Amino acid sequence: TSDRFPKYLTFTEKKLKLAGIVEALVGDIDQKEKRYATKIACFEPKIPQVNMVHLYLRPTVDDCNRARNIIEKRRGVCVFHRIRSLDRLDSAYREGYRSMIEITMGQA
Repeated sequence: TSDRFPKYLTFTEKKLKLAGIVEALVGDIDQKEKRYATKIACFEPKIPQVNMVHLYLRPTVDDCNRARNIIEKRRGVCVFHRIRSLDRLDSAYREGYRSMIEITMGQA
C-alpha cells in the first residue's frame, strides 16, 4: 500500500492486536478463574479469539461514566460509549464486578 492509502488490518491481525492490548493492560492471569484480572477489571476471554472481548469493571455504571467524563474533558478522548450494569444473577456480579463493556476492534 502507498502512504496515501491506509493499510487495513486483517481479522487475524486485529485479534492479535486486541490480545496484546489485553495483556498489556492487565498482565497476570488469575489461575482460578482462567481470565486476566486486576483489582478493578477483568477481560473475558483471557486471550481474545475474535476481535471482541468483554471488559468487566468493579465500579458501578455511574462511577464509570463519571470517570469517562473526566478523561474526556481532560484528554479529549471518549474511552467508551456504551456500558451496562450487571445483573445480580450474573457470575461476574458475584465476583464483585458491577458493569461491563464490550470492546470491539474494527470489523470482523
